[in-house]
Amino acid sequence: MIVCYRRLFSALIKNHNQAFLINLASYRINPIETNNQITVPHSMIKNIERQRAKKIYKKEQEEDPSGDRSQSPVIACKRSGFNHYPGRQYRHMTEKNVASGAWQHRLSKGDFFTIDHHFKNPSWTQSTVQTFEQLDCKPELIEMLKKANIQNPTSTQSRVIPELRKGRHMIVAAETGGGKTLAYLVPLIESLLHWKSSNRIIQVENAPFAIILAPTRELVAQIENMLQVFNQLNIRTRSLIGINTDKDPLNFTLGEVDIIISTPGILLRLLRQDEHFGIQRRLIGSNLRHVIVDEADTLLDITFSPAVVEIIRRLEVDVQPINDLEHNASPAVQLIFVSATIPTTTEESLKELISADQIDKMLTPSVHRIMPHVPQKFYRIGNQQKLGLLLKLVKYDIEKKHSCLIFCNKTKTVKFLQQFFRDQRIEILVMHSQMTDTKRAKNLEQFRNGDNKIMCATDIISRGVDTYWVEHVIQFDFPHFMSDYIHRTGRVGRIGSKNPGKVSNFVSRPSEVTLAQKIEVTARINKKLSGVNNDIKTQLALHAQQREQKQEKLNDRQAREDLCKEVIRSAMV
Repeated sequence: MIVCYRRLFSALIKNHNQAFLINLASYRINPIETNNQITVPHSMIKNIERQRAKKIYKKEQEEDPSGDRSQSPVIACKRSGFNHYPGRQYRHMTEKNVASGAWQHRLSKGDFFTIDHHFKNPSWTQSTVQTFEQLDCKPELIEMLKKANIQNPTSTQSRVIPELRKGRHMIVAAETGGGKTLAYLVPLIESLLHWKSSNRIIQVENAPFAIILAPTRELVAQIENMLQVFNQLNIRTRSLIGINTDKDPLNFTLGEVDIIISTPGILLRLLRQDEHFGIQRRLIGSNLRHVIVDEADTLLDITFSPAVVEIIRRLEVDVQPINDLEHNASPAVQLIFVSATIPTTTEESLKELISADQIDKMLTPSVHRIMPHVPQKFYRIGNQQKLGLLLKLVKYDIEKKHSCLIFCNKTKTVKFLQQFFRDQRIEILVMHSQMTDTKRAKNLEQFRNGDNKIMCATDIISRGVDTYWVEHVIQFDFPHFMSDYIHRTGRVGRIGSKNPGKVSNFVSRPSEVTLAQKIEVTARINKKLSGVNNDIKTQLALHAQQREQKQEKLNDRQAREDLCKEVIRSAMV
């Protein structure tokens, strides 16, 4: 409200005497009401907020250590202001500190950042011992390892071998390419030799001392080849790959065998046939002392875990401690679960067999961490740009004679890229689940021998296969899960590799941007990757929900179209 004292104001100006002012004050003063308000433009408010945020951000930047700029950046970005240098710390991590913070916007296409090589391979630098003699391995084993050019134990082997000798149930999580297979084979063979020397092995057919389960045929063949290092010890191994269990099931036999390697599907079919045909169980558990589940994060997922549990139950072995009253008693059969990633649901998957307090965990220091010795580049591009960039990278690898492995999420994408390169007069190898076993094995052998240095594959080759010759991994389709990212990038920078190699990631979809942001933030704060879960059940439920929402939109659209047609039809009558 505005009050105007016009006459009083004029009287004060004219300097009238006191009596006049008293008489004037007795007059009635009429206030004038108005609805006018003082407002500030919206653009000015936004500008003030922006300037205030800049001052706060600048103050926080001055408080945080900027790192050693005399060294090469750990994270190099297209916009150099986002570079991350060694020693840089973040007290208040925001999207303004992250190069991919604005990648959800369509105008961000063309941006990129690289997590560069900033440390040596932790598989060597974090080893607790230098020789296998320090691990108290048997002399004959050490001699055979030296003949295979295996001189020094890795970080994984130096930690896992002593723990597995205790005989307790164990979950082992170690970084990719760190020698996990040898880490469980050495104590397994030592245990086998001990039982044989003490004449505790019952000499009967189809009674293995150990069973090793792996998710793919390629990994089964690789484990079998690794066991050939110890063939002078007369260890009888048998792979169930390629065996027709349906042919003459009554006379089926594996002979006297010490170690069986198989996928869960083949072994479970063999065990189920005994019940189907009403014959005596062909696999006998009298000698069984070790069950090893390799790539446990896959085999204990919703798709495989029922099969693994059923296999152990059908073998009718005792996985509980021999004496429950003795706290540290070793189990009758030792269960070992090995993987590069251990989801949070692992113990829940095992609750039907053993309780959580009966199983130990062994995690190496670098598990669930970004590989510090492998450069990883992230390209923010659209779907239309992916083929052009892929062709450019592949042609460079062909020119430099580098082995390149391209990952896709679907088989149809692999087939499409094969035809795309064929149109460019470039022949590549492919691997996916729709191929025959013979063709897959042949293509992998050609890729290993260098007959063709370019391969495009699904995740069928991302688990456990020792691709020590690969120098470049291209993720044409960015993975859905963090665990898949860890396994795919683990195809390079392995302990047998001549050079660390590199990884190129194509990021295009919003969900892919979110995963790339998590990886960048983790690299900046130097912590373990979060959300390392390969929950297929949740993913299937999400896809089902998305299909239902899409169908609802289509139904609503169809209903509106029908209504419009009805209105037009009635108006024309």
